[in-house]
Amino acid sequence: GTPIRARGMIGGRGDRKVRVARLSFGGGAVSGDGLNKAAIGRVVRSRRGSIKYCYERVLRTKPTIGSGKIVVSFRIGPNGRVQAARVVSNSLSGGGQVGSCITRAIRRWPFPKSGGFAMVRYPFLFSSGLK
Repeated sequence: GTPIRARGMIGGRGDRKVRVARLSFGGGAVSGDGLNKAAIGRVVRSRRGSIKYCYERVLRTKPTIGSGKIVVSFRIGPNGRVQAARVVSNSLSGGGQVGSCITRAIRRWPFPKSGGFAMVRYPFLFSSGLK
């Protein structure tokens, strides 16, 4: 029959070694009179899959992209919508595609409404390994 792909694996069949993407989060920093760090963290963790997808998509074609950190700055308005998002640092080798994918994803995330604006700096830590 057809081999079953294990969760987290990218491509590969049978006994071949495959690249596995790992994502973890840094602490993040929040300022402003809008949402607090805990509320923002809940949304970011719930959207983990969209961030991991950005890394996995590039990892498929560039297996040497390696490990690194991308820090994204974004502004959340009182209506819960992300008004702006940009990469402020990127240590992935050739990770520009990953960064632009992440900012596009973050701009679509709905956050809870609040009484003001929140400025957020959030680090995403990526690594890959063979499995």
